Amino acid sequence: MSSMAGLRAFCLTATKEANTVAEASVNAPMERLFRSLKTEWVPTVGYMSASLAQQDIGRLLMQHYNWQWPHQFNGGLAPAVAEEKLNAVSGMS
Repeated sequence: MSSMAGLRAFCLTATKEANTVAEASVNAPMERLFRSLKTEWVPTVGYMSASLAQQDIGRLLMQHYNWQWPHQFNGGLAPAVAEEKLNAVSGMS
């Protein structure tokens, strides 16, 4: 293999690895949400019906996650609270 072909192969591998690391850091919050959903919220025996599952998981996402769950990215504020704070500062509603 020529040195140029070796360099191309190295660059392709490094780029793929960097993309994988970047994707993992972007996906980390969503992975944490799903882990918490599975281990802390969804009953171990499951739900009696799909509608009960939708209702319970919807409550988790729309109420608990958005309004109560502290997020490190938002300085310990829940997403909706952080957004309200930003809107008050910016004058947007």
